[in-house]
Amino acid sequence: MCKVDLIIDLFQKPLPIDVKYRGNVTLSDLKGLRKFNDKFKSKVSIAVTKNQLGVHDDIVFIPLWMYLLMG
Repeated sequence: MCKVDLIIDLFQKPLPIDVKYRGNVTLSDLKGLRKFNDKFKSKVSIAVTKNQLGVHDDIVFIPLWMYLLMG
């Protein structure tokens, strides 16, 4: 089972978003997001965090305040 919090249809491709509102999010915290990427061949995904900003492999870590500004 692939658990993610939100899936956006972006140009007919799924963009999975998982919210992990804590100070430090590791890749092991994002198992569902990584499984989703493998199963549905997503090129990129988003992890909404408390304050992390960065990119690791195909996961973009974005702080919540920045994510809210994107809307």
